[in-house]
Amino acid sequence: MRNGSRAAFNWGFGYEQVLSQGVSLYGGFWVDRSTSDEDIETGLSVTSWDIYHVTAGSNFQLRALRLTLGIAYAHGSAPSTQRLDLGGIGIPGEIESSGNVTYRRLKGILGLSFEV
Repeated sequence: MRNGSRAAFNWGFGYEQVLSQGVSLYGGFWVDRSTSDEDIETGLSVTSWDIYHVTAGSNFQLRALRLTLGIAYAHGSAPSTQRLDLGGIGIPGEIESSGNVTYRRLKGILGLSFEV
């Protein structure tokens, strides 16, 4: 018996470039694949999209303070169908609506560390 999920292989990579003793740049990309099996309607998962993430930022050394600034963007989309069964209120039949659902997130990153 299938439970409505499938295997997913998630992967990513990152890169850091040291510009000087106190400054470095970094970037990364990774994928969060959905485990939702679109062939099975279980109602257990709200989404079935794969989410793609991109990050970029920099590290600065300012005396005893290390400052990290960055930004991250994530995006995903998938087709979606909503069904409304009206039988519970005495109207026979159901209404179906389809569309494409999109997920986007933009995130700022701020990190501070102190050397003693």
